[in-house]
Amino acid sequence: MQTVFLKTTSLTLAAALSLACLPCQGADWPNWRGLNQAGTWQDVRLPEKFSPENVTTKWRVKIGGGYSGIAVSNGKVLTMDRPMGKETERVICMAPESGQLLWQWEYKTAYGDLDYNNGPRATPTVRDGYVYTLGASGIIHCLSLAEGKKAWSVDCEASLQAKRPIWGHASSAVVQGDLVYFHIGGRPGATLIALEKKTGKLRWKALADRPGYSTLLPVTMHDKAQLLAFTADNLASVSPETGKLIYKTPFKTSNYDVAIISPVVTGNSVFISGYWDGSALFNIDDDLQPKTAWTTKSLNCLMATPLQLDGHLYALDKRAGLLCLSLSDGSVIWKDGYQMTTKERNPHASMVWGEKKKGLAVILNARGDLILARLSPQGYSEKGRVHLLDGRWIWSHPAFCGQDVFARSDTEIIRVQISPPPVKDPRQSR
Repeated sequence: MQTVFLKTTSLTLAAALSLACLPCQGADWPNWRGLNQAGTWQDVRLPEKFSPENVTTKWRVKIGGGYSGIAVSNGKVLTMDRPMGKETERVICMAPESGQLLWQWEYKTAYGDLDYNNGPRATPTVRDGYVYTLGASGIIHCLSLAEGKKAWSVDCEASLQAKRPIWGHASSAVVQGDLVYFHIGGRPGATLIALEKKTGKLRWKALADRPGYSTLLPVTMHDKAQLLAFTADNLASVSPETGKLIYKTPFKTSNYDVAIISPVVTGNSVFISGYWDGSALFNIDDDLQPKTAWTTKSLNCLMATPLQLDGHLYALDKRAGLLCLSLSDGSVIWKDGYQMTTKERNPHASMVWGEKKKGLAVILNARGDLILARLSPQGYSEKGRVHLLDGRWIWSHPAFCGQDVFARSDTEIIRVQISPPPVKDPRQSR
C-alpha cells in the first residue's frame, strides 16, 4: 500500500504541475469583469508574492489601438482594435496557447471628432457560441465564435439616433436568456435597448437619460430580477423582460457625462460614483424603492470599478489614490498614498479579487504594472509587482483565466502565466 500511495502522489503532483502550464485551465472570462461581472478571478492559485520568477510572459502579439477589454471563452481570446491609419474597427480572435490569429471581423466606421480616437472601448461578450460587440461609433455586431461570421449587426446611431458620448460608446453587451442589452443613448426613449440575440430585432427600449459609459448590471434584489443602469442622469432599475422602469434616483454627472464605473452591489444596496460628482450609496427597500444611505465628496471615481468586501469599499479616487471606505457611512478609513498607481490627471487601475476570502487583489495599473496586494481595513499591503506593458495609458481591462492573465496596451496583447505555489506533498502531513 505504501508503494502505491507514493506512485499515486507523484502522478498527482505531476498532473497538477502539468495542468498549471496549460492556458485557461479554469473558469472562462467571457465578458466585462468576468463571470457575473463580479471582478473575481476564479480558481486561481496565487503565489505568496509576485516576482519575475513566477510571473512569466508567454507571448506578445502586435495589435491596433483601443481600450477594449479582453474576453476569454471556449479556448479563444477576443478583443477589439482599430488598425493604424484605417477608418475601420476589428473584432479579433486569438488562440490562448500561442496568440495566433484565428479570425478577424473588420468593418468601416467613421470616428469624426471622437476624443481619444485610437480605437474601440467596449469588451466583447461571449454567449452560446456567439460574440456580441459594440464599437465606439455605436455599431453592434453578433458574430459566430467559431469562425467570426456575421449573424447580424445594428448601427445604433443610424437606426436609433443614438447620441455618441464625447469619448465614444463604451458599455459592453449584456446577454441574458434570449435578449442582449446595451446602454447606447438612443432617441426617443432608448437610452437602454434590448435586442433579440438571434436576430438583432429590437424587443424594447427604455429611459430618456443622457447616456453614460457604464455597462448594465443584472441583479436580483428582494427576489426581483432587474437590470441596473448608471446613466449620466440617474441610477435606474428596469425589468429585463420588458424594460419597464422599476425605479430611478437622480445622480447627475456634471462634466462630460462621466458615468463610467459599474454599479457596485452589496446586499440590497448599490454604490455609484462620478469623477466630478462624489459618490453615493442607495439602500433598496422591500418595495424596490431607493433611499439614500449616504453621499460623500471624499471619493470621485473615474474608470476603475471599486472592489468591496466585508463592509468596506476599495476605490481609486481622482486625487487621493486608493481609498478604503466604510460602507456603513462612507467615511474614509485610509488612503494608500499613491502606492498602487501613480498620481496623475486620469488615474486608473483594473482591480479584481484573486483570493477574495484572504483579501488578495490582483491589479494592473495604468503604467503596466501587475500587482498583488492585500486589501483590508488595516491598510494596503503590497505583495510584489512585475512590469508587463509599456504605453502612455494602460486602460483596457485584462482577462483572468486559469493561471493566465491576458492584458493589452495600445500596440500589443500579451499572455502572462502566474506560477502557482508548490503543491504540498501529502506525506509531509502524515
